[in-house]
Amino acid sequence: HTFDVEFKNDFIAGLAKGTQFTVYYSATLNENANIVTDGNDNTVYLSYGEDSTWETAEHKTTTYTWKMDVLKYTMDGENKVSLAGAKFQLLGADGNAIKFSEVADAAVPTYKVDKDGAVETITTDANGKFELVGLDEGAYKLHETEAPAGYNKLAADLDVVITSTYNE
Repeated sequence: HTFDVEFKNDFIAGLAKGTQFTVYYSATLNENANIVTDGNDNTVYLSYGEDSTWETAEHKTTTYTWKMDVLKYTMDGENKVSLAGAKFQLLGADGNAIKFSEVADAAVPTYKVDKDGAVETITTDANGKFELVGLDEGAYKLHETEAPAGYNKLAADLDVVITSTYNE
């Protein structure tokens, strides 16, 4: 998903031949972000030039974010029995644990992706649950670091792939 950046001719005419530009775009979603919905609409434009005297036209963008619900359980016959105290990390494509911050006052323990967050290991609650929000599309691994007393950890990491279809 891209957008075009168009510079005014007056600005370009004043540049030396071969001048290169690098444009970085990022969008940070706050606590009011729509998760797993039609997305979050944004307006973007670029200010450039000395003292940001030039601006590109505005463009509309939509930023999407996803969530993942986790339930750790064991089977007792045909019944699922929730397991409290299982500890997990969500690993990114690079194999490193993703950092989270805890979301206050959530019905289920909820953790939001936060590159400066202090939480890398998340523990299931009394109902064997937690929720991760603010995830991007991509491949992840859910890694159990510690099983509840008397139980075994998962034999292997669980692959998680988040994909979506956009209506462009």
